[in-house]
Amino acid sequence: MADESRAKLQELVEKEIEMHNSGDVDRFEEVYTHDFIHHGFETKGLEEYKKMYNMAKNAFPDVTSKIEDMIIEKNKVVTRLTGKGTHKGIYHGLPNREYGIQPTGKTFEADAIEIMRIEDGKIKEMWTLLDHVSLLEQLGVEFVHDG
Repeated sequence: MADESRAKLQELVEKEIEMHNSGDVDRFEEVYTHDFIHHGFETKGLEEYKKMYNMAKNAFPDVTSKIEDMIIEKNKVVTRLTGKGTHKGIYHGLPNREYGIQPTGKTFEADAIEIMRIEDGKIKEMWTLLDHVSLLEQLGVEFVHDG
């Protein structure tokens, strides 16, 4: 892959993170395809993803992510991220869940791995693996251990 293509993919992903950190959902069309699929959050289509993003941003309005590592191969980009934020709104965890964790005011720092597939200069698909257990523990959620 040419260095220019790698640089463009890196720039796209850095722009995506910057938009997430600023909360600028009105510009998401610049980095995602209209039929964007987010595996992990189980959203299909950019409008559905924006709703999920807004729910998360309402729960953690000051959340920011920092790219720790980035690997680029052909049309895929893998990032290791560190996210930080404060729990100020109801957190629903994953889509289609009926529960919600009431605001705790606690801060968190959690790692995530994202794999993005790029098509025609935009992110077409994304897989996110978030250290959800660590996040919930930092919010004070207790887990029931059987045995």
